[in-house]
Amino acid sequence: MLKIESLEVRYQQLRALRGVSLVVEEGDLVALIGSNGAGKTTLLNTVSGLVTGSAGRIFWEGSAISGMSPDEICRLGLSGGEQQMVAVARALMACPRLLMLDEPSLGLAPIAAKEIFRIVADLNLDGLTVLLVSQEVLQALSISKNVYLLENGEIALSGPAYRIAADSRVKESYLGL
Repeated sequence: MLKIESLEVRYQQLRALRGVSLVVEEGDLVALIGSNGAGKTTLLNTVSGLVTGSAGRIFWEGSAISGMSPDEICRLGLSGGEQQMVAVARALMACPRLLMLDEPSLGLAPIAAKEIFRIVADLNLDGLTVLLVSQEVLQALSISKNVYLLENGEIALSGPAYRIAADSRVKESYLGL
């Protein structure tokens, strides 16, 4: 459904994304995890057309969408990069084909954050494809099928959630185990 190939984004001299590639298959719930400043929001903003990549390509259902306006991308069925409950509410009302969520639990009480993740998982079970950006790594791993770990603008790890959860670097750096 969504394929990103060797995406690079620069903010003047700063390389925010470096050769990022990822795939979101129809029906998947894919998590993009990493620390602050890793490039997660930049990636969603580039897919949404809010930021222009300096290299690489973005495909939606096999057609290149790199360089399209945010409105054109939205009309294709991508709802993107929004934070908090607004994005979840829009997903329930607007029926996007791919919902991209950027830190939907940010600033919420733990009980409310847990509910957000439950709603996102339920939306996915109902057939909505989701690309979820989250620093709530344990929650993201618990509901995702596949995970990409973004560090310093590059994909450091990728694979099924169970395998990423078992990785010693993820356990130590992101799960505190």
